[in-house]
Amino acid sequence: MKLKCPKCGGSRINQFRTIVGSIWCEDCNFGVSHKEDFNPFLVEDQLREDNTPGDLKPCPCCGAEVEHESTVTQETIRCTFCPLQMHYDGSFATLLEMWNRRS
Repeated sequence: MKLKCPKCGGSRINQFRTIVGSIWCEDCNFGVSHKEDFNPFLVEDQLREDNTPGDLKPCPCCGAEVEHESTVTQETIRCTFCPLQMHYDGSFATLLEMWNRRS
């Protein structure tokens, strides 16, 4: 998983290899002490050139728009109207492909 600093854009990111703990940029020293609560670092392979997720199709059950949520350990796509959601412990690109196949 490639991480990118939201402050300086650097890619030299350091973190404790646990679900909880600190994450910081070695270039500018920006960081957070509890990455499980708030992780502002961007995953490069999840973003298009304009820094937005790829095209998400609407919910296959109700047709409503969906939203993407990313945590340190999991990617989630959930409907904004009905309870449908999909979780994946890998890259957003893979989850996006799986979600769009369902629609």
